[in-house]
Amino acid sequence: MTTPDRRYSHRYGLKVPLVFCAVQSLLKNGHSAKSINISSRGVYFFTRHPVFVGLPVHVLLRMPKRIAGTPATARVFTGRISHVESYDDPKESSGVGVEFFYWESP
Repeated sequence: MTTPDRRYSHRYGLKVPLVFCAVQSLLKNGHSAKSINISSRGVYFFTRHPVFVGLPVHVLLRMPKRIAGTPATARVFTGRISHVESYDDPKESSGVGVEFFYWESP
């Protein structure tokens, strides 16, 4: 028996630099990361910064033309942490998935 894939859009294994922060924080004080995979509906990356499922976040990145269909431009996405893959060692990075709700120009 197979389980259905919960994803609704294709994920691309692209390394895109990004900055993320909690919604109530300023992006200029955000945390840098690099995507592991990205789609029009979300992004997955590693970070050592503590986050939790449900945390509302802003993510600043240049959405690649391959995904957006338009030339790569900087966008601020608002979304939420949808899952966190933590490890026992607190010095290790956690894998973080963010679901995008909408975006704006910075």
